Amino acid sequence: MRVFLAAELPPGTLVRIDTPGMLLLGEVCWTRAVDAGIELGLKLQHALAGIEELERLNRGLWQEFAPPVVKTE
Repeated sequence: MRVFLAAELPPGTLVRIDTPGMLLLGEVCWTRAVDAGIELGLKLQHALAGIEELERLNRGLWQEFAPPVVKTE
């Protein structure tokens, strides 16, 4: 994947990219200065799609199995 940033990240830097409905994990492979900033080449290692559904399921499970709230005085 190629992305453009205002600041440089050195090769080997681990990156996390959050987009609506998707989480991408990868590593910076190369960088190059361009007119608008820095161009980065990323090697994507993991992609998780449909995270809204996963979050919804997680909230439902947490509500179902969460320990009861105990008030102390």
